[in-house]
Amino acid sequence: ATSPEPAGTFAQAGSNGGVGGAGAGTGAGAGGATPAAAGGGFPSSARPEDIIAQLEAEVHELRNLLAQKDQRIAELSRADAKEGRLKKDMRLLAGELRSARRQLSERGRTWQEERRQLLEAIAQLQSATDAGSQQVAGSSDSLYMSGVSTPGGNAAAGEGGSRG
Repeated sequence: ATSPEPAGTFAQAGSNGGVGGAGAGTGAGAGGATPAAAGGGFPSSARPEDIIAQLEAEVHELRNLLAQKDQRIAELSRADAKEGRLKKDMRLLAGELRSARRQLSERGRTWQEERRQLLEAIAQLQSATDAGSQQVAGSSDSLYMSGVSTPGGNAAAGEGGSRG
C-alpha cells in the first residue's frame, strides 16, 4: 500500500513533531533523522518494502503521539471539569455556611431573649415570695407579741414560766 503523500512528508512532519522525533525506535539513528529528512527523500537504492515499513513505523509512531496528546487533553479537560465542579461546590457550601451562621445567630438571640424573660420571671417570683414571707413573718411576729397561741398549742407569752 502506497501513500498519496510525497515520500518526504511523513518524515519531515515526524522529525519536527514532538517527543523523540518520528524516527525514534525505527533504527533511523538518534534524534529521529531519517534518510528522507536528511536528503529530502529516500535513496534510490532503498527497497520499496523498506521504505513502506519505515513509513508505516513513522505513521504508527505519529498515531501514538497523537493518542498521547489526546489523552493529555482529556486529562486536562477532566481536571478543568473537576476544578469547576469543586468551585461550584465551594460556592454552595459557603452559602450553606452563611445560612447556618444566620440561623445560629437568630437562635442565639432567641435563647438570650428567653433567658432574660426567664430570669425576670424568677426575680418576680422571688420578690413575690419574699414579700409574702415578710407578710407572714410580720403577722406571726404580731401574733407572738400579742400572746395568741401558735399552731402546736403553746402560748407565746411566757407559758413555760407558770409551771413549776
